Amino acid sequence: MWTAEPSARVLRASALSLAPGIPQTGIPTTLAFGEGIAGRVAESRVPIFVPDVARDPRVVATRWSVATGLTTLLVVPIVAGESLLGVLTVSGRAGTLADEEDQALVASLAALAAAAVQNARLYAQAVRRAGLLHDLVAVSHSITASLDTADVMQRIAQAAAAMRPGALAAVHVFAADRGTLQCAATSGPEMAELPHERPATAGLPGLAVERRLPVLIADPPSHPRTLAPQWWQQRPGASYYGVPIVVGDTFVGVLDYILPAGLPEREEQEALQLLTAQAGVAVRNARLYREAWRRRDVAEAPGPARRRADEHPRRRPHRRRRGPRPGGAAERLQLGRLPARG
Repeated sequence: MWTAEPSARVLRASALSLAPGIPQTGIPTTLAFGEGIAGRVAESRVPIFVPDVARDPRVVATRWSVATGLTTLLVVPIVAGESLLGVLTVSGRAGTLADEEDQALVASLAALAAAAVQNARLYAQAVRRAGLLHDLVAVSHSITASLDTADVMQRIAQAAAAMRPGALAAVHVFAADRGTLQCAATSGPEMAELPHERPATAGLPGLAVERRLPVLIADPPSHPRTLAPQWWQQRPGASYYGVPIVVGDTFVGVLDYILPAGLPEREEQEALQLLTAQAGVAVRNARLYREAWRRRDVAEAPGPARRRADEHPRRRPHRRRRGPRPGGAAERLQLGRLPARG
């Protein structure tokens, strides 16, 4: 039995059953679509019967077939709906597998295999989705409990990168006074090679700013908005997914999610969107917390100091406090309205 990878146009041997005494050596483990009989069936999705492999130049394991005496071959596609899941190959002695009854039996086995493979994939997806949701709940609790904006941003980047082995993530915050996106947190040193500050609508993150929606780029090196094509060229097959971080009408920033190969699955995209929503709430809470401290300083200050605090909100009287204070990063974060749509 061969499992199909349509995106890579490859068949991989996933299960093998041989009679006692028949060697496995000589059977390929991978086939490209169009290669051999199995590869041709993967392309056409039509069964092929070969009565004598020694006379068919399309067969790739002719020596093994002749040496073992298994000179007839029947190959049937494993299909579920419009999706090719794999290919089932059956080898037999000369004169076998030619009857319609035998071929119908193999076709029914392929149908059963399709159902089994599909169920296994659905189960794996369900387990993966449950794991993502479990991790998301844990991360969301830690994010919303933090009142330090820098800590929130770093937790977002680390949580996003942990969704897939080899994934990279970064969080860019919007500086309203400069009209730029500034990198506030990364999941690793590789992301530090990208521009630290850029105009809000520049680069791939700028697409998320302009559209105010998640953006998926399958081929970043060739995209006209890519600011670092050489960085992307060193990572062939990587994809980019950018999610805006927004609270109401307040634009906070963009979460970058980069996979080393392939595209993020739907469950990953949903989890990242939920993650950024929680992050937006956490940033808003941190801002409200800072404002509450400022008002407390003003209320507790003596008359002259209170007037100075009212006139200059950032100038606070020095007093001993009994509780935690907002972090420096939270002090510096500047939030603003969403930039105009591009």
